[in-house]
Amino acid sequence: MKNILFATTALVATAGIASADVTFSGTGEAGIYRTAKSAEVKAVAGRDVAITAFNPASLLTSAPAANTTGADKIAVVNGVVTVVKASTANSATAAAPVTAGEIAAALAAVNVAKAALASAEAALAAGAAFDVDGGGTTDADEAAGTAQVMQSLANTVAQEKVDLALAEAAYAATAGVTAVAEGKAGDMTAYSGYQADVTLSTETDSGIKFSMGFDLEAGLMADKDDDLEMDTKSGSIANSTLTMEANGYTLVIGQDEIDDLYDDSQNGDISLSGDMNGLSFTVVHDFEDSVLAKAATYTAASGTLGAADYKVATFSDAVAKDHNGSSVKLGYTMGNATLGLVATSADDDNNSANKVTLGYTVSDTLSFSVAQDSKGKAAAITSASVTYAIDALTITASYADDKNHAGNTNKNGKASTDLKVAYTQGPISATFATNESSQWEVITSYDLGGGAAAFATVDHSEFAVAGLSFAF
Repeated sequence: MKNILFATTALVATAGIASADVTFSGTGEAGIYRTAKSAEVKAVAGRDVAITAFNPASLLTSAPAANTTGADKIAVVNGVVTVVKASTANSATAAAPVTAGEIAAALAAVNVAKAALASAEAALAAGAAFDVDGGGTTDADEAAGTAQVMQSLANTVAQEKVDLALAEAAYAATAGVTAVAEGKAGDMTAYSGYQADVTLSTETDSGIKFSMGFDLEAGLMADKDDDLEMDTKSGSIANSTLTMEANGYTLVIGQDEIDDLYDDSQNGDISLSGDMNGLSFTVVHDFEDSVLAKAATYTAASGTLGAADYKVATFSDAVAKDHNGSSVKLGYTMGNATLGLVATSADDDNNSANKVTLGYTVSDTLSFSVAQDSKGKAAAITSASVTYAIDALTITASYADDKNHAGNTNKNGKASTDLKVAYTQGPISATFATNESSQWEVITSYDLGGGAAAFATVDHSEFAVAGLSFAF
């Protein structure tokens, strides 16, 4: 990969800085692709729904003992927007389903609630214009009246937000989900895209290296050997982390920019990595506390309108879960054996979890590994893999005892078994992989030299891509 030097020691403006560089690097790509066929979506029948009359003075404090209306009720129970299921059979049956008119009416109610909320918010924004006595003059009574009106307008906004939440919940329950048949793979389409990394780096006289920068990207690029999909490049300039290196240790700082080492759907803000007498380590920490998922909530007004201790009504939108914690990764080599540990204090279910791996190299051609993943509070999963190399051919087979595991998503709940055959000879490389669900993929590449390559990938879902890539 060729780095283009735009600035060197001429950028130095601070005492103690030995050198400063700005470099460009990245990848460009173009080709043709075909989208995978879409999965079938099963229908979910709509239900008769009744919105419990909203009255801020008398909120429900518990679910009704018996909802005998034959319809689900959308209500505010203990300040939470919730669904109160009917105790009788739903009258929306296969013979008499929810009608298009009923769905349209539910959608119309949503639009009415949106308009009412917009009007209330506009009134609150313009609420300073209020003339209590109609005399056109400002006095103490009028100032007090203005404050009272503002409190009342704030109440109205909170109440309209509740009404909108109720209407949207009712519409979702009424409409249900329409069945969508499995979609065919799309036509071949041309694409192009690039991702460029701009790195600013320097080194102090004491040997501390600093680097940071940003990404530039646009178009489409193929994730051709991992997720097997087309990645859309946003075209935006993304912030980067600050990296500091000294004496074999690396410190990285970046708000929500560093993957949790066990569960990469989580992220952290700071990491430290290095090697201590053959023990490699990485630690990632997130400074924010974990946030549990919360439903939309409403708090009624309290006190006397206009009084000093009066509190207006509030409405809080639903909050999505956000699990943050600390994670660690350790690695140690003892002759032909390797030992690894990855652990986190907050996985995707906000539980602590860890995975221990033991690997052993028997010879240049044969190696194997075993691992146990605690899976947080779920049952642990033990897995094993073996790799055998024959000249240009490498075969890897793996197995996991997850047949009866709660998180098993395999076809017919089968235990996970994977087989991969890789071939590399000169500029040619090819990989065939399949699993217990007959989900196969073929990945090929031809090195053209100078950082350029031709590639082609196809899989069981009929996703296909072929093109050229080059590094700069």
